[in-house]
Amino acid sequence: MTGFHTVKYIVAIALLIIFPLTSGANATADDAEKFIKNISSKAISVIQSEKSSEIEKEMALVSLFEQSVDTQWIAKFAMGRHWNRASDHQKELYTDLYKKFLIGSYVPKFKEYTNQKIIIKKTYDEGDKEYLIETEILQHDGAAINVDYKVREGAGGKYVIFDVIAEGVSLITTQRSEFGSILSRKGVDYLIKKLKARV
Repeated sequence: MTGFHTVKYIVAIALLIIFPLTSGANATADDAEKFIKNISSKAISVIQSEKSSEIEKEMALVSLFEQSVDTQWIAKFAMGRHWNRASDHQKELYTDLYKKFLIGSYVPKFKEYTNQKIIIKKTYDEGDKEYLIETEILQHDGAAINVDYKVREGAGGKYVIFDVIAEGVSLITTQRSEFGSILSRKGVDYLIKKLKARV
């Protein structure tokens, strides 16, 4: 696997499996870790279920992804300064398509899970109820891949993932760069057209 395919695979697996190595985080940071471990456990249970069909598994993973990843915020961030220039109709259409694009890019990658392990190395409180969780994915050949999560606590104490950084490559920064280039040259309607084609 090379290039963007590799990054998507790493991100998908990173969203799937977390096992603790260290402790000592403060209570709120510890809650952020528990959130990651909880959704990971649920995803593994779905994938390893012998009672569910492939379609049922995919539907369950999509639901888990929607609950755990702040797709609406990421969509807005990826559009950058062009967000304020878009009409309400364009924003609604783009946000819906972008969520489908993310789901279509990452959920199928969960099927490539083959019992890799992810170890939590350290969790940082970055202020404003945001946390950075450093992890390593341990491959079967002993190689380790560095993956960091960015998690925030939202309304009602609900945690969501708003970025995954695989080997130094940020999901949201990469997306913003790609979309910014398209938006500057072709505009919002063209980006929407491109997303429709990808979806």
